[in-house]
Amino acid sequence: MQTLRFKRLVADVHAWTGALVCLLLLLVTLSGIASAFLGDLFRLQYPDLYGGLEFNDDAGGASVDLLVANAATAFDGQFIPLGANLPGGHFDIEKAFVYGGVPDGKGGGELAAVVLNPYTGEILGTHPILSSWAYLVVHFHENLLLGQGGAWTVAVSGVLMLLFVITGLYQWFPRSGRTLQKVTHFRLRGNGRSKMFQLHGLLGFWFAFPVILFAVTGVYIAKPNWLANALPEIQAKTTPEIAERLSQCESGSVSLSDAVSVVTQELPGRRIIGLTMPMPFPQLPPEDAAAYSFATSTPKDIHKHEGDARIWVSATCPGLFYIERVDRSNLRDSVGAMVYSLHSGRSLGPFRLLFVVGSGLVLTALLCAGFYVWWTGNLRKFRKRWNR
Repeated sequence: MQTLRFKRLVADVHAWTGALVCLLLLLVTLSGIASAFLGDLFRLQYPDLYGGLEFNDDAGGASVDLLVANAATAFDGQFIPLGANLPGGHFDIEKAFVYGGVPDGKGGGELAAVVLNPYTGEILGTHPILSSWAYLVVHFHENLLLGQGGAWTVAVSGVLMLLFVITGLYQWFPRSGRTLQKVTHFRLRGNGRSKMFQLHGLLGFWFAFPVILFAVTGVYIAKPNWLANALPEIQAKTTPEIAERLSQCESGSVSLSDAVSVVTQELPGRRIIGLTMPMPFPQLPPEDAAAYSFATSTPKDIHKHEGDARIWVSATCPGLFYIERVDRSNLRDSVGAMVYSLHSGRSLGPFRLLFVVGSGLVLTALLCAGFYVWWTGNLRKFRKRWNR
């Protein structure tokens, strides 16, 4: 009797968990599929800026400091560079763009991107950031465009997805030992609800691993502190500890050109794919003004999203720098650094789109089939309550 009650409890938890978070999971899943096409979103929305150029990794190109210097002349010289994304980064674009602020003269302004030819440094045009489709897709997937509250909601949905998978697998596994026969039996029988139920079970079993992978890595990306004891927190910003290391001198000034020279000297053979500028703004933490932060990569890196080596170069102390290398870290740090690459499918190289899009579509079908089974099973109950 207790076993039967437990099975019923598991079934109820599975059904109602899936029903309550189905729409949220669908939105997160579909935005995740769209985020696999960030480069295409840029090219689709701004074809004149991002189209018409194929990036050649062997052809060299303009230096980062030249790109930033040229970008600073945009908007009649009012543009304030805050960082840069270069070809080879996670946006899958062939152009370089420098992002930053454009003051409006009233104490406010907007975030904008200055798009440049990565070979010549020529400015190709500008566009706002907050209304770009790629930005909206990424931030909707991460936090539903609701900031920390949205990130918390996405993280909770990931935890509920794990609960959904675990309870589903518990129900699905046969008790009579005929597992192999059940997992290979694709013939759907019965009425529409029965067929949907069987399809839901088969998809849930065969694609349990990618669903669990996306759920765990998604929770980690949305709320890394929840898994802080298991994996190191994702960190690309300048921490107070790094800032203290790089500020042990009397206040001076280090130019971006000098910082790039340090990167070239200390990490030879690696390509800069991203840059964050020092941000000496009073409303930001003081460590944000302490250093330049460079993401670097090679084709052999295991961390495909940000590269295996990040270097911080002091903005005030000439010659001071700090390097973190994933490829020379312990297993825990290496796995932590790979989370973004696993979640985006970049760890699979040329099979990335097949894995991400295929898994996303399967998860969509899994959710829709499960909701259909739940809805048709409870429709009669809903009607009776409504008629009362």
